[in-house]
Amino acid sequence: MKGVTTYLIPNTHSDLQYLKSYREYLPLHLSNLKKGLDILDKYPEYTYLTEQIAVLEEFWKRFPKYREKIKRFAQEGRLEITPNMYCICDMNIPCGESLIQQAYYGKKWTKKCLGVESKTAWIADSFGLNWQLPQILKGCGYLYCAFVRGIDNPERKSEFIWEGLDKTQILTHWLIFGYGGIGSFSEDKKKDFIQLEEYIGRLKKHSTFSKILLGNGGDFVTPNELSCIRVKEWNKKNGEKIIFSTPSKYFSDLLKENPKLEILKEEFNPVFKGCYSSRIKLKQKNRSLENKVMTTEKLSVLASFLGRPYPFKELDKAWKKILFYQFHDTISGTIVDSAYEETLKGYREAEESLNKIFFESVNFFTNKINGHLRGILIFNPLCWERTGVIKIKDNGLQPKDSTGKLILYQKIKEGNSRFLLFTVKMPSLGYKIFNLVSKKRSFSNTFKVEGNQIENRFYKIKLSDNGVISSLILKKNGLEYVDQKRPFFNDLVIQDDNGDLWLLYESPLVDSLGWGFARDNWEDPIPTKPKFSRSGKRQIGFFRHSKDIKNKVEIIEKGPVRLAIKVEGALSFLKIKVKFIQYIYFYSDLRRIDFKTEIFPSGKHFRLRVVFPTSIKRGKVYAEIPFGNIKRPEGEFPAQNWICYEDSKKGIILLNEGLPGNNVTDGVMILSLLRSVDIEHKGLSEEAFEQGIHHRFNYSIFPYAKDTKKDFSFFSKQGFEFNNPLISRELNFSPHKASKETSFIKLSPENVVLSAIRKVENGVIFRIYEAKGKRCKGRIEFSKIFKIGEIEETDFLGRRKKAAKIKDNILEFTLSPYQIKTFKLKAIM
Repeated sequence: MKGVTTYLIPNTHSDLQYLKSYREYLPLHLSNLKKGLDILDKYPEYTYLTEQIAVLEEFWKRFPKYREKIKRFAQEGRLEITPNMYCICDMNIPCGESLIQQAYYGKKWTKKCLGVESKTAWIADSFGLNWQLPQILKGCGYLYCAFVRGIDNPERKSEFIWEGLDKTQILTHWLIFGYGGIGSFSEDKKKDFIQLEEYIGRLKKHSTFSKILLGNGGDFVTPNELSCIRVKEWNKKNGEKIIFSTPSKYFSDLLKENPKLEILKEEFNPVFKGCYSSRIKLKQKNRSLENKVMTTEKLSVLASFLGRPYPFKELDKAWKKILFYQFHDTISGTIVDSAYEETLKGYREAEESLNKIFFESVNFFTNKINGHLRGILIFNPLCWERTGVIKIKDNGLQPKDSTGKLILYQKIKEGNSRFLLFTVKMPSLGYKIFNLVSKKRSFSNTFKVEGNQIENRFYKIKLSDNGVISSLILKKNGLEYVDQKRPFFNDLVIQDDNGDLWLLYESPLVDSLGWGFARDNWEDPIPTKPKFSRSGKRQIGFFRHSKDIKNKVEIIEKGPVRLAIKVEGALSFLKIKVKFIQYIYFYSDLRRIDFKTEIFPSGKHFRLRVVFPTSIKRGKVYAEIPFGNIKRPEGEFPAQNWICYEDSKKGIILLNEGLPGNNVTDGVMILSLLRSVDIEHKGLSEEAFEQGIHHRFNYSIFPYAKDTKKDFSFFSKQGFEFNNPLISRELNFSPHKASKETSFIKLSPENVVLSAIRKVENGVIFRIYEAKGKRCKGRIEFSKIFKIGEIEETDFLGRRKKAAKIKDNILEFTLSPYQIKTFKLKAIM
């Protein structure tokens, strides 16, 4: 046992929310941080790891006398703030831009206040890692990664090179004993030494080097001077030394041995699959706010080039609210009721703030082109041409295009309000103006309906008597997409679920310590008969399908733009009852088939999913992850906006709005909607049963024929369109004042996706990525509104890498498969 050095990492894992709210936890977080700083001051050999800028920022405000100490310890390398993100967020549910913004706000703060930034992403407790993280981390200035959950093989070595989707590599350490490691030392020296010998012995079996890493802390652990005493006592009696360290010091010393490590090319998912649909409103609201803040940024940038000051302070505040609640326990829903209520309140505040900025930017923008005629301005926030359906208030006027031709429209009623629907083709990141005139013209229905059969120009569809889709034939290829042995698309299923907020079917989580660090993928098909769960301890017993009950089915809209079907029913078992209303929308000019499902649940311990049994057999499953997509096996995994399932002839895209639990098993596409479970063994969580809470779920399917036009970038754009509807604004305008149609940015080719546009202190950030998995040469064409002085390629945080060339407001670039690039534009003032 000679020659091995243990790098001991004193740390406190400070959950922002978990078994208490942040407000309740904050005094403990501040006290622990103060204690750690005091030990650093007293013992020059001591080191300490603190995690989240959200807490450190608050400490900095409240205790100014500690500021110089914090700065000194950080610059000495004894205090490491890692992962140096705003919080230790979940790495699967937030979008890619959120993950970058986590690092942006975190590193911006430490650089400004402390003059340092961490090179290690210490991902202490996130429930799995997406496959684009190596590129995201490297692009944000990280050199190393340390993580706990989602390893593929619990017997593997602790150090390896993790190669991302785009082939970016990062030196990575799997924390075998978790971030807490040995925990806190006790008053019993003999017991501590026995534990140290055991842990060091086991770690050596996982390492091929003379340096091993061991945590010294854990959840809410108060830093303890005993650590310094025990290390001194150990080193007096043992040839193998223990030294205090930080993660970055450990990694940099490891590199001195010139290691030749195994390269892993994979994601580290899934972990705790119950999290994907526990407290589902948090996932839905997060996705909605992410899209809203990024659309607001785009509008604010455009308005700023027209003379409006960019709302830096307000957008920073909104972003920080969103990022704070992406803390891994919060967005996963594994929190008590007080934390849940605190989060919903924070989301409401963020939404109110964003709505104010959004409408101010829209109003400023539209006022630039206002005049004396009635009209409607429609804005496309996405950077490609698209066709979409717009809904405006019915004020007795009708829309007319720029040629003076009346546009095909449809009148609908929702509650006590009346609206006009019409389809528009929109320019890339731009607007169109339509006149509203008093001419009257009616348009004929474009749908053919005979009994339970519906036909538009894309599909031939059959409905069963209870409202599920029993047949779906795409006219383009004449193929059937519904499994005729299981003919029930959009079938709602409830089943018993005796798990907790982490685990499907089984609880409590403490039963899972043997496998809680490894990925956990297992067969989870739609229930058609009782079966035992993974451990065999509990039976998955009851289930009910909407296809098997008598529902009320009616056509509530039928016109030239869309046809809508309403299905009402209730799924019941003993004390459990889930009333539901489903709306199915077919369009004249959109290939999507949209679904809106509303539920009114009562009862406890159940799970709700929607299923689509396809005629695709032995197909391939692909899912969107941040800034890309990957092939996956069967089973439930976290996805961003879409998954697809295809064979050599056909496929289906399943789109969602903030519903990450996506699954394909045995040819059935499955979307998890809601779980009614709790963590009463840990804390008050009655609200997690969702009793009496009205929920609304939006999802969509897009059947396609397998051809060259339907690729991963096309799927991604469909997902963005589903989550980012067109924006309309009534205005009085004068045609001579502005163009009737304008595109502010055009991007090509089709596999390049614009991720974000936002202002930073010294320029405007434009981020793009390649979404198809194919190398390409691309270009961005900026309109003349962008008075560009110079442009440079930067890292993901907007720091200069190299100059870029732009000519006639056109930027050309090259992207490798799934590569992300960031450019910063500096305007002529």
